[in-house]
Amino acid sequence: MVSEWHIPFKKYERKQGKNEMHRWNRIVNWRVFCVYLFLVSSFQKVEGKDVTNAVRLVDRPALSPDGGKIAFAWSGEIWTASIDGGRLTRLTNNPANDSQPLFSPDGERIAFVSTRTGSPQIFVMQSDGALPKHAITVPRGGSQGYPHDRIVYASWAKPIIVLCNQNSYSNAEIFSHAVKSLKRGKVVGVQTAGGVVSTGSAGVNDVGRLRTPFRGWFLPDSGQDMELNGCVPDAIVWPKPTELPMGIDRQLDKAVELLLLEVGQGTPTKELIYATQRAAK
Repeated sequence: MVSEWHIPFKKYERKQGKNEMHRWNRIVNWRVFCVYLFLVSSFQKVEGKDVTNAVRLVDRPALSPDGGKIAFAWSGEIWTASIDGGRLTRLTNNPANDSQPLFSPDGERIAFVSTRTGSPQIFVMQSDGALPKHAITVPRGGSQGYPHDRIVYASWAKPIIVLCNQNSYSNAEIFSHAVKSLKRGKVVGVQTAGGVVSTGSAGVNDVGRLRTPFRGWFLPDSGQDMELNGCVPDAIVWPKPTELPMGIDRQLDKAVELLLLEVGQGTPTKELIYATQRAAK
């Protein structure tokens, strides 16, 4: 996945020619090098760290698609800086080692390698360091926010299709809503149950334990409560009663069809009319 996230210089080359392309590359590389030197010198004062006697050079600087800023790794974290040597922004803060940042083609996300799960894995975050919030939550007696223990970095950036049905509830519904709200992929199946509320338990004398609601979940755009408001799939497919026992799963078939379109393998072919045929008509 990371190998596919490159600055679209090939498109520029087709329009301007190879000589112009090489000239542009030299300009960009020189600007990145200048910013690189600026960063090396400025890091002596970052967050009060004294690195005068042990300078750690920035690693793997990557230019954004619009050429406006670079992302790089330094001291095990991911940073960005404007191409003119402006303000430094620290994007990650984790005990693990974060490295090898790379911008997405649209410049909105940055993929990077991290050891936060043990072995090196690819993670994805917004290019400003913010994590996209797929919901608004309100705890009992509290205000709007989002539970910090649920904030995670996405570790899968390839196309996805999510299947859901009337038996999906709670976290399965939150996940389905999230995929739609963030436009992360398509949802296939039927509307979910509409049973979304975080609950805990409380002891009751001589009875046992009783489940108690403590957090509500709301859609980020409309503000609608997810409770009694199931996720409506992008493609609604109701299976017939006799199909699954016969090994027929139309929901899965639809999901595969949409996923193939996402990766460009299922694009319908177009009937072509050659010049000789056009002349004949």
